[in-house]
Amino acid sequence: MKIPKLGKPAEWTATRRSLLRRLQPQAQEVRWRSLFDRHWRVIYATARRLGLNDLEAQEVLQRTILSAVRHLTASQSRAERVPFKVWLFRTTRWHVLEQRRQRPWLTPLPEPSSPEQPSAHLTIKTAAGLASVRMEQVWEEEWQKSLMAAALERVKAKVTPKDFQMFDLLVLRQWPIAKIVAGLGVRRGQVYLAKHRVTIVFKKEIRAIEATYPP
Repeated sequence: MKIPKLGKPAEWTATRRSLLRRLQPQAQEVRWRSLFDRHWRVIYATARRLGLNDLEAQEVLQRTILSAVRHLTASQSRAERVPFKVWLFRTTRWHVLEQRRQRPWLTPLPEPSSPEQPSAHLTIKTAAGLASVRMEQVWEEEWQKSLMAAALERVKAKVTPKDFQMFDLLVLRQWPIAKIVAGLGVRRGQVYLAKHRVTIVFKKEIRAIEATYPP
């Protein structure tokens, strides 16, 4: 179980405030704040893995969230044509390509004619020249990391600090059980019991988040 190291949401306060000032209607700011908090990781991380620098990835993030706001506002009065996750991927991909067009020295990517056009085989080579990976695969990997990170944030508020610490060391950091027992002064049974308790809550939060997409 690997969680992305992209910084805490608090570190994005300035970016979020700048974005929220551009959103309309302002009366629904709470909803758009939730939209940003829930999806910033996957959009930003995908943009970085597809060759953009930090500033470019932040621009993709802002443009994609703005597009999502308009999309969700418009979709309130009509049936959805595609799942929100699919729509968000296509829109993120579109804005990534727009950014990459400003840097012609990057390896060209096959481009869709519009944000809505599906693509099953878009590929990109990593900056290090490694094997090509499908853009959809990059998105799916980052989506799962983002989902896990969001669930863990909820879990921390619902379990004891001691239980979460043991879960973190055993499952997330993958410390040997003997090291945890010695370091925390606990018994093996306590560590495994904490893992069991936190895992139940974690899975519950994953299901809860998935059931509420889009926000």
